[in-house]
Amino acid sequence: MPKAKTRKPTSVHRQEHLVLAQLVRELRTAAGMTQAQTATALGITQTGISDIESGDRGLDLIVVRDLVGIFGADWFAFVQELETRILAGTKPASTLLRKKKSPRAIGNKK
Repeated sequence: MPKAKTRKPTSVHRQEHLVLAQLVRELRTAAGMTQAQTATALGITQTGISDIESGDRGLDLIVVRDLVGIFGADWFAFVQELETRILAGTKPASTLLRKKKSPRAIGNKK
């Protein structure tokens, strides 16, 4: 009997991944580093850093740890901030829109 294919678990399509990517970008800019400088320090291309920051490239724990070190940040503080942001959650942009009044309701002002 053939084995059923199982999908490799990936975090790239999860909201938490976008939170991580944003935090890495913020940390890089706070450290005053360019994507090119970061790429050189990490040993990848500038495009690789851009892909990380836009959420298009997955990150493993060791690479994140390397990035935090390159930026001169505290690993435990970074993880705590990441966890805080993930637990806070985000709202979809649609929740920010004001409810539109129906044309009928607008015309019937009293």
